[in-house]
Amino acid sequence: MSRSYTFQFVDGYDDDPDLSRTKGWVSGALKFADGTIYQLYFVTPLRLTQDATDEFARGLPFYAEPNTIMVIDITRDRVLAAVLAVVSGDFIHNLVVDKR
Repeated sequence: MSRSYTFQFVDGYDDDPDLSRTKGWVSGALKFADGTIYQLYFVTPLRLTQDATDEFARGLPFYAEPNTIMVIDITRDRVLAAVLAVVSGDFIHNLVVDKR
């Protein structure tokens, strides 16, 4: 069963998508017609390693971030392909709903 959804990149992404690509991450909101929203964080392998290393340096024994999705590169096409795969597959059940 297909669910109707939209994906909205973080404000400002369309103004300078290369900035997100350079930083190695971008966020956005996956919104379903029934009102369910997931805040997603897309990250490259390099950026994820940097984020985790920073947390370890702060003394945390682990790294965990809800709704984090690793992609090989931060481009509109790659992010939207990942969103489609999440929605089409069974992975959506692993995400945390935004309750704000």
